[in-house]
Amino acid sequence: MRLPDLKILNGQTNGVSIDVAEIDELTIYGPAALTGVISTEVSPDGGTTWYPYAGAPAINVRVTYSTIHAHKMRLVSTLAEGAERVFPVHGSSLVTT
Repeated sequence: MRLPDLKILNGQTNGVSIDVAEIDELTIYGPAALTGVISTEVSPDGGTTWYPYAGAPAINVRVTYSTIHAHKMRLVSTLAEGAERVFPVHGSSLVTT
């Protein structure tokens, strides 16, 4: 299923978060150009406290995460991005409504 895009706005290092509370697996696709090295952070409490996602590789082309135990996820750049960066996200969930 298509999820909201992860974004890092122009001039920012911390990205806009998305809700991943009911997502079991997701794939993030990187844009063609990046200013800094991109990593992933997760929040267990909805965005007050952020932690690096353990064992997550830097995102440049595509990365897939399995068994996500967090409420929110965001991307972080080592440098202020020179333009808005958009990362399409696809995911799956075992939760049914």
